[in-house]
Formats: sequence, structure tokens, C-alpha cells
Amino acid sequence: MKLALQTCFLLVLAIYLASAQAQAPVADLDYAPPIPNPAYTHNSGPVVRIDEAHHNYHTLDGRYAAFAELLRRDGFRLEPSKSEFSAATLADASIMVIANAEAAQSGKELASAFTISEIAAIRQWVEQGGALLIIADHPPFSDSAAALAQAFGFEFEGGVALTPTAAGQFGPIRRV
Repeated sequence: MKLALQTCFLLVLAIYLASAQAQAPVADLDYAPPIPNPAYTHNSGPVVRIDEAHHNYHTLDGRYAAFAELLRRDGFRLEPSKSEFSAATLADASIMVIANAEAAQSGKELASAFTISEIAAIRQWVEQGGALLIIADHPPFSDSAAALAQAFGFEFEGGVALTPTAAGQFGPIRRV
């Protein structure tokens, strides 16, 4: 009887742990990182926009809420970016964060989450001083951001960013 109870307990525990791992990640909305010396006074720093216009897995009030809170506590001004990229929609931002954008299309053919005109607009914005942070995890996110990464001289290989090393060759990004 004791062995049966132990086996039953282990089975229930295994099922509980398996179901807990299958759940989608959830943001810690109560996280309040200490910033003893903020870079800027409250809400007076540069504008940081977090992309939400490209079926993003991470959003300002969603899975990137803790990241957003960290930036807010450091004095940055946070805004969601809910429109296609253009000179007008990028104009007031200092930093653009694109986290795990996903193409609307699905299927076997690789599709970009960004139009050619959006890629041109964000490239021009960066050339004029804007700062871009692209986060692209494993496929389909890396596939959806591949064209944008290529516009900046990077290539994704199975979710890993690579940079050109020689004619037609790519390797890990190295700090110079």
C-alpha cells in the first residue's frame, strides 16, 4: 500500500511539473528593479519604443513589462510602436526595440515580418543616429527578422546572429 501511494504521488508530481513547463512564459508584473542612481530624472530620458506592430511575442505591457519597468526606473520614456515603420513613425524615438517579430504568413516559405519600405525606413533612421535593438530567438522569429538583419550586415543561422568574415563566409560576431 505504501509503495502504491508513493507511486501515485510521483505520478501526480510528474504530471504537475510537465504541465507547468508547457505553459507560456508570464511576465513578472511586480518586479521593481532598484536603480539607486537613475541615468535620467523620472520620465525625462530618451524615448524608447517597443515594437508591437509585427505580431511580436514580447510587448511593452506583456512579456517585456519587467524590461520596460527597468527602463522607466532609469528615467527613459517608454512607448509602444503599433504602426509600420516609416520616417514619421520613427521620428521622435531614440531607441527602437524589436523583440521576436513574426511574419503574418505561415507555411514553409520564409516570410519577413517587415516590408521593404519599413526596412529602408529603419535603416535610414539608424544611419541618422537612431539606436536599434533586434532580438530574434529561434525560428520562426529569426526567419521573420532575417531581411531586417541582412540590411545591417547580419545573418541568422538557426536563430544565431552571424557576421560576414570573408567572401561568402559568416562567423560569430566578435567585439573589435
